[in-house]
Amino acid sequence: MTTLNSFFIEQEESSWLYALPTYQKDIVAELLSSNSLEEVAVAWLDASVGNTSPFSAQPQSEKKYFKLLKIEAHKLLCGNPEYAL
Repeated sequence: MTTLNSFFIEQEESSWLYALPTYQKDIVAELLSSNSLEEVAVAWLDASVGNTSPFSAQPQSEKKYFKLLKIEAHKLLCGNPEYAL
């Protein structure tokens, strides 16, 4: 049985790009050549959440999307009751 942790550790970094459309894959690959994974994730999400963030009508100068996404992913992967069926 494969554990969740080994699934993430044993993957090639570039294998995650295969899920993206080619035009996004090329942009992310270029960003990865000179930035950390987290910096690339922030840049990619900030550039692609124009229609979903901010979640209110008020303009937000602070970009929280990546931080909130990490919190929700942690809750999902760690069995938080909010994600129980």
